[in-house]
Amino acid sequence: MNATLAARNPEFLRQLWLEFSPARLLGMPAVLALIGAAAGLADPDALPTVAYAGFVLLVWVYGARSASGALLDEVAEATWDAQRLSSLTPWQLTWGKLAGGTLYAWYGGAICLATWAVSTLALGKPLPLTHGVGVVATGIALQAAALIAALVAAGRGVSARRGGGWWLVLLFAWPFVGGLPFESQRVLHWWGVEIGVSLFWAASAVMFAAWLVLGAKRLMAAALQVPQRPLAWLGFLAWLAVYGAGFLDQGSGAWRVAFAGALVALVAAYAALVVEPPTLARWRRLAAAADRGTALARAPLMAVALAAALACASVATLLTADGPTQRGWGDVGLPLTWALLALRDLALACAVFWGPRPRRAESATVVLLVVLNLVLPWLLSSAGLDTLAAWLQPIGQGGAGGWLGAGIAALQAALALVLARLRWQSAAQGAA
Repeated sequence: MNATLAARNPEFLRQLWLEFSPARLLGMPAVLALIGAAAGLADPDALPTVAYAGFVLLVWVYGARSASGALLDEVAEATWDAQRLSSLTPWQLTWGKLAGGTLYAWYGGAICLATWAVSTLALGKPLPLTHGVGVVATGIALQAAALIAALVAAGRGVSARRGGGWWLVLLFAWPFVGGLPFESQRVLHWWGVEIGVSLFWAASAVMFAAWLVLGAKRLMAAALQVPQRPLAWLGFLAWLAVYGAGFLDQGSGAWRVAFAGALVALVAAYAALVVEPPTLARWRRLAAAADRGTALARAPLMAVALAAALACASVATLLTADGPTQRGWGDVGLPLTWALLALRDLALACAVFWGPRPRRAESATVVLLVVLNLVLPWLLSSAGLDTLAAWLQPIGQGGAGGWLGAGIAALQAALALVLARLRWQSAAQGAA
């Protein structure tokens, strides 16, 4: 890290003062030396494994906890609002907390990584560089994901100190804890090309780490009320579409990208509903920005992802003839049906949030979507009313399917949009 750049970031320097002290500087290598000595005396062959496990615990687990705590501690101590009003830019706050808040974890992790490399070479084994790149990139990705989770919690008014929900990000890392993807000698097929599993997963970890750091910066800018265009969000969705389409083995390249793009954007739209709830205040700022011609800079993530889903689903539907022909993923109209049902769900969510009881909107939205998508279709189907169940849920076993399913979904989406518009007009009249 450039020393001049670090010196110009007060947040990075503040995190260093909080994380480091003479006792901690000496304590980390002393404790790790004792553990390494004990492991080496007990079984020299086990030292690389112990060092690797130490890196995982320090960088992945403790580092993710520290990245989350760098922000959640500010919220709990009521200093976050003052920091948001400071002159620090979103990028300064992002890398100041992400790098400075986790530097002590990386201090211990660097010792473990060096011990792992030296002990591996000492045993006469080859040093897998892709393994090292993969585990380091995964650590950065997990820490950035933990900071994103903390930003989401802070934006939703959740008051939690260090140790809140940061551990949830570790669930995504569980398959990699054993290091198997980074050490495997197998190959996989991606876009028809044979690639070594270890190289592929290491490269994937690097890309995900870069996107997650950028996502943390984007959410930090949103927390500071800095207008920004959704180009990075669209770029991330496009990259995920191409990445995921490489694993599909049927259909043309264009159909695979469009189909994967529709799936990715739909998942992102529902996730954005949690990250950025469609509150009246947020959408009124969007309406005001639209009057000034700057709506793109205020575009909600949910609306952008939904628009991308509808576009990709339309393209995938038009290209269905080039995709799989058997009933299933390649059904005519299936991607468009998914997108239209998502439009219905998100429009209903907006109607709930714009209703007379916005404080209970989140729980009401969850109940509504669960009942509408799962409980009612199951109840009608169990009662033998398969036709009604198909009209309510036109996908899945017993659903209408095909163009009829897309038409049913379009009708439901139109009704939901009308309801959302009526709620918006009612809220506007109430405010007037």
